[in-house]
Amino acid sequence: MYCVSCGKELKEGAYFCVGCGTPTGLACGKCGAVLPVGVCFCIKCGNPVSQIEKVKLASQKTIENPIVEQSPPQKSNKTVIGDVFFFGYYPNNKAKTVTPIEWIVLDKKGKKALIISKDIIDRRSFDDDGSKPLWKNCSLRLWLNKKFLKKAFSKDEQNRILLTSVVNDDESILFFKENNDTEDRIFLLSVDEVQQYFHLSKNKGEKNKSIYCYGLSCRCRETEYASAHGKFVPEWEATSSIFGGYTDEHPIISTDSWWLRSTDGFLNVAVVNKYGEVFKDGTSSISSRGVRPALWIQL
Repeated sequence: MYCVSCGKELKEGAYFCVGCGTPTGLACGKCGAVLPVGVCFCIKCGNPVSQIEKVKLASQKTIENPIVEQSPPQKSNKTVIGDVFFFGYYPNNKAKTVTPIEWIVLDKKGKKALIISKDIIDRRSFDDDGSKPLWKNCSLRLWLNKKFLKKAFSKDEQNRILLTSVVNDDESILFFKENNDTEDRIFLLSVDEVQQYFHLSKNKGEKNKSIYCYGLSCRCRETEYASAHGKFVPEWEATSSIFGGYTDEHPIISTDSWWLRSTDGFLNVAVVNKYGEVFKDGTSSISSRGVRPALWIQL
């Protein structure tokens, strides 16, 4: 469970948050309505309230029957680069339990901040059929700015997400002969951005020549929900040590590798593997990789 006031994780059975002292509240055992602390009867159906009927907080929500509420409030006036905070909700495990999404602050300009999910929160193809491998046209961009936007954020939260001019000055421009720039509310980092914001080292020959840059700071874990959504990986990658993470138990799921939006001149898309190594030439757009959304937010 998570405190609805400060976002701190609560121990099972807790009646008060150890971080801020906020009562966890109650829930009606008949209709499930969230009730103010101290009430004796449900404000929705009139059912007598037992003191052991605990509130159904974020960790108990499911995607089939979500509880609509705001993310835990943030002390935005004190936000600095490197901070981690909650914003929005998304399924976290195989049971599709919905919990607050954790975000890392990569940059801050005045009262707005660039944030990226701390974990891989889902696993999807960059482009479902491989026919539109450009960021401008890919199915992943459409999913992030349509379905994910509505699924993960309330109306008020959506209003805080800023429309961003996304520049894509990669090799795909030379290959496709068209402008790949877009305007998005949610996007993926480019190769240059991940190197800049995670302070990665440029490969100068000390590693495999396929590696563009590298660093431990961009390694991350994937949620159980994301792991359960492994789809398709081309057969040639199933035994590849470069892209890593394939096991006999999970032959088609790549552990902790995630998409960037940069595309090379041969229909491949850049990825970060589980070792924190960035592959500019990337891999097939139809393979299933981790998704770490990025966005600019109004603080």
